[in-house]
Amino acid sequence: MFLVSRPECFDHNILSEKDRRVSNLDPDYKYCDAIREGIFSNSPNWQGGGWYRFHHPAGSMLAMSAPGDRVCGTDAPGWTNSTLPDNMGESKAIEICFQWDGTICFWKNTGAATNCGTFFVYYLENTPDCRSRYCGST
Repeated sequence: MFLVSRPECFDHNILSEKDRRVSNLDPDYKYCDAIREGIFSNSPNWQGGGWYRFHHPAGSMLAMSAPGDRVCGTDAPGWTNSTLPDNMGESKAIEICFQWDGTICFWKNTGAATNCGTFFVYYLENTPDCRSRYCGST
């Protein structure tokens, strides 16, 4: 049996808010994934830049396609346009886009994704604007 020895597979934060899912179309939720003062409130599970795993009910992974404007409990939802690592224990750099005002990649962040076997973890930075948040999907 092969065990993943990457530290981020064992030491990471959890993003589990149900309003973070791409299926959340409620415009009344206004959160951001940034530790700063802004228009919206900081997301309850956001701890600043670091390794994160998406977990039910938020979904099981970072959204892999543009989810649309004003979903996931924010105005500018974050998703990745990168492929994820195929092999267990593999990590790779990813680009993360934030959709805003009809532009699917208005703001960008870089991050990383690690394949932990049965799940992925992501290195996520504070979002570039406090109207943006990382979106979960399944």
